[in-house]
Amino acid sequence: MKPNDAQVKVFWEWYGFEWHNLIGLWHDPIHGLVSSILPPIDLKNLFKYAVPRLNRAGSLSFYRDGTYGACINSPHIEVDGSDPADALFWALDRMRESDDTK
Repeated sequence: MKPNDAQVKVFWEWYGFEWHNLIGLWHDPIHGLVSSILPPIDLKNLFKYAVPRLNRAGSLSFYRDGTYGACINSPHIEVDGSDPADALFWALDRMRESDDTK
């Protein structure tokens, strides 16, 4: 299942993107990215912006058994998706939901 726009917005905000009303642009303070749109959900952007911020994730693995899957340890999160990016997005999103420190 692909995330909707609201889910993508919440996801990227949790991983550090900030909306600046004054200039009407999204900003990623870690990489200095400034854009009018959030990055698309694909493996390149997930590994560039989200995966490095998982300091406590332990390990990340992928598998394919009819569908694509991603598994994060500590806490154990395992999800299936229609493609690798979809599976990784939902695993990272579950990680976001389980972390109440941010």
